[in-house]
Amino acid sequence: MSVDKSKLSDQSIRVNVPAGDPIGTTESGGIAARIRQLQAENEQLRREKNEIELKLREEIKIIKASLRDEKEQREEIEDKIRKIEDKTRIEKQENAKQKEQILIEKENEKRKVEQELRFEREEKKEAIQQAEESEQIKRKEIERRRKAEDEKDTMNWELEQLRSENKRLQREIDVEINLASENEIKFNTEIIEKIEMKKEYEEKIEHKEILRKESEKQKLEEIKKKENAIKRAEQAEKALNEQGKKFLFSENQVKIFKEEYKNEKERSEKESIKAKEEERKRKEAEILKGKTEQENFGLKMQNERIQYEVCRIKEKYGKEKIESEMKEIENEYQSKEQENERLKQENEILKQEKERINQELLKEREDKERYKLRVEETSEKVRKYEQNEKLQKLKKQNENIKKMKENNEKYRLQLVRDKDFPIAIINSDPSDLDFTDVDGKQKKIIKKYEKDNSISLTQVLESGTWELEVQFSNGGQCGGIGIVKDTYVVPAGCQPDSIPHNKNMASYHGPSWGEGTVRCKGNSKSGNTSFTDNQIIKAEYDSEKGTLIFFVDGIQQPVYIIGIKEKVRFIVFMWYARATCTIRSLKKLAKPTSGHVPNEQTVQW
Repeated sequence: MSVDKSKLSDQSIRVNVPAGDPIGTTESGGIAARIRQLQAENEQLRREKNEIELKLREEIKIIKASLRDEKEQREEIEDKIRKIEDKTRIEKQENAKQKEQILIEKENEKRKVEQELRFEREEKKEAIQQAEESEQIKRKEIERRRKAEDEKDTMNWELEQLRSENKRLQREIDVEINLASENEIKFNTEIIEKIEMKKEYEEKIEHKEILRKESEKQKLEEIKKKENAIKRAEQAEKALNEQGKKFLFSENQVKIFKEEYKNEKERSEKESIKAKEEERKRKEAEILKGKTEQENFGLKMQNERIQYEVCRIKEKYGKEKIESEMKEIENEYQSKEQENERLKQENEILKQEKERINQELLKEREDKERYKLRVEETSEKVRKYEQNEKLQKLKKQNENIKKMKENNEKYRLQLVRDKDFPIAIINSDPSDLDFTDVDGKQKKIIKKYEKDNSISLTQVLESGTWELEVQFSNGGQCGGIGIVKDTYVVPAGCQPDSIPHNKNMASYHGPSWGEGTVRCKGNSKSGNTSFTDNQIIKAEYDSEKGTLIFFVDGIQQPVYIIGIKEKVRFIVFMWYARATCTIRSLKKLAKPTSGHVPNEQTVQW
């Protein structure tokens, strides 16, 4: 028996070798090694095939020799053939039945394998479809959840903003109420002082009346502001309630989405169970159909054999026909046996080849997946490493910039020391004010008459920190220090806290005029020390922070002014005749000397 060598060619073995893989030189080397391995396996199979062919040839020779011997023996035992004819026929019939049974079994195995492969392909296809459907459902659910979470976060943020706004408005209302009560108390105090000092200060009654009207006007304005603030608070509360309703609606929507997802999941699980049950029934029907086909095939083979035996018996006549018939039957059985053996070997080889190819494909697919994962992991590591490198560089740059700024600030502070500036004064009322130099640096202002007057310095306070030190001698009575807008011209007879000057000035008062009160643009707040004669009063203006802070004999006072965002000038003011004010120094400081003290209070510029 010969085997066709073309059926076992190199191409049948190297079906799975890729023609050109662009993955890289490393993988190309692996593919070349795999090709050499496949070639070695191919050569091994060739050698095994040649050995099988040699064995088959030897068996054929042996069979032919035995046939010749049997022929010679048959010529000698023709008489014996008649006796054993029936026995031989029975044995041959049994052998034919066995061969037919083997053939039927082979056919059944083939159909069974095909059926299993078909079932496996269908199961894989269904599994892929189910995975895709579940992935789509999962993506949709993730998108819904993200949208719901984004809406929830937005509403939480808006809710928090409204709460903070409500708190801020409440604080403003409290501040305005406190200011109103303070103004009322001050107003009552001023009325009592007016009654007590009516005879002594008749000229000031009109001025106090103006102050009272202004205070009433301010009180009305504060009441209006309070009402507006209450309205704003109510609107904010209303908006807060609306946002709360929206937040509850969003939470309900999230719950609905979760319930819908749960119902959808249960429905998909039920459909999956139903599909599996239908698939099981279909497979059972397929198996039953295969069994029926196998039985039909066996009956068909048996029918053909019976018909063949009937025809053969009908054609049998005489001894010569029996011998020729026996030879034909033997030859037919031998050819069938050889053909079955050849088919069996070929099926075995094909099965092994198929399994090997499938394993190689699976291994190659796994290798590619692993390589892809390695590439992705490497890319992710590289990306993270680059991000970390960038972050480290940015951190280093920020640290370097911070250090440079600190060094520059230190260097600037080293270069810029506290610097004295010349004291130049604007004399708005020469008939009431005289100026004299003290020690060539200080300036002394001497007042002639008993009336209001404010004196401003010419130096404009812009960038940096500025300091003015003064010392009063007023018989223990009125005086003060402060600032004025650079754009405002201070007239003669100016009182800093009277209309319209109070809209452009801020001041810190001594005794007989508020006793430590800080006044600014119509607002006032007490709490500072009421300074007296020969004490050193200092005003420190920080242009960067926009603050004006006061000191008495080096002690920082708790009430100060904030929100100054424009050019200003220092001022001093006095009332009594023969009062003096010595301007000790005007300096630009390298850095502020002020800090924080207990019970701090602020007045808005």
